Amino acid sequence: MSTKSRPDGITILSLWYFVLAGGALFGACVATVPIGLITMSDMPTGGRLITSLLLGAGVTITLVVGVVCALVGWGLWNVAAWARPLALVLAVLHLPFFPVGTAIGIGTLWYIGTHDDARTAFGSS
Repeated sequence: MSTKSRPDGITILSLWYFVLAGGALFGACVATVPIGLITMSDMPTGGRLITSLLLGAGVTITLVVGVVCALVGWGLWNVAAWARPLALVLAVLHLPFFPVGTAIGIGTLWYIGTHDDARTAFGSS
């Protein structure tokens, strides 16, 4: 752990991002199964190709989201200064996912953006 103290709220947010990362990475692994099944199906070649490419793009996006969430979780856990702005960006991206994402996004924006112990932990004034 970093020499900086980590407030409990930052610990909770860090764990949330680790959970999101785990879910995204697990989902990406599970989503590769239909790609294999589609490529072996008797669907016309063009349909197999397009469907596989679309699923592959979805898997790639999900992998990227998982890696970003893992990095932000790790940065928050270690109270790295670069993790605060990334967590704020991800909080804004949470907002459209009503109701849970909206609540978590608002809570994250409020806590990391305005709460004194969170701002102090990251060295912000």
